[in-house]
Amino acid sequence: VNSIGGDSAIFIINFYLNPIGIAFYEIAEKIPEGVDDLLSSFDTVYYPSISTLFAEEKPAEALLVMNKSAALMTGLMSIICVGAFLFGEMMIGFIFSEKYVSVSLGMTLSMVAVLFGMVGNIFGYTLVSADKPHTSTVTNTISVFIFILGALLLVPPFGFIGAIWASVISNLFDVIIYAIYLQKYHLKPQFWRIFQPLLLGVLFCVGVALLTPVNWLIRVGLMSLYPLLLVTLLKDFRQLKRYLPTIKATIAQRANGILSSRS
Repeated sequence: VNSIGGDSAIFIINFYLNPIGIAFYEIAEKIPEGVDDLLSSFDTVYYPSISTLFAEEKPAEALLVMNKSAALMTGLMSIICVGAFLFGEMMIGFIFSEKYVSVSLGMTLSMVAVLFGMVGNIFGYTLVSADKPHTSTVTNTISVFIFILGALLLVPPFGFIGAIWASVISNLFDVIIYAIYLQKYHLKPQFWRIFQPLLLGVLFCVGVALLTPVNWLIRVGLMSLYPLLLVTLLKDFRQLKRYLPTIKATIAQRANGILSSRS
């Protein structure tokens, strides 16, 4: 779905805008795509675990694992989103060029799209493990349609940012449609638990925006503060230390694989 959506976005942007718009879109997407590649290693851990629980006819335990995993992934991604918000201009200027720093907001929005995509993946793998594979086909088809429609409506007035918003909206609809299916099959997602970190991250970024201009030293301090807020306020995140060795190992393995394939 991401591949189809990305190709559609470039086609629509190319139709409405000039090559600069395409370059801005691709740069805004580049770092989030790398984050997505790294964190996709989580799927290799989650899918076998949730499949085993359903195979052993333990749906209550599977539901607990689903909600906890989604909450932890949202918390981790919210840290990355806050980091992109605070240091996006610096990252883009360092990795690409100073002339592209204006796409930093687009990069942050794209990170939010990745966040929704990760939660959607968790919900989707849960349904497949529960022997409901047709739900992924239906959801992916609707998601592609929503993305293309959103890009057609949003790219003309908003440029490449419109395509990124279309990605955010389509991934959010992924989550909503999967949630409807989950509730239909008596696997109720705990939305407040799952999206608390995202809400906290949004409030945190709004607070930082109200303090602008903020120098880099203060930004570093704020970036250090945010994970502490998560650990302090959210129960699920306090338990993250139990999973850190596994998460670090799988991410390192995935990163080595990506580097090997590109070398």
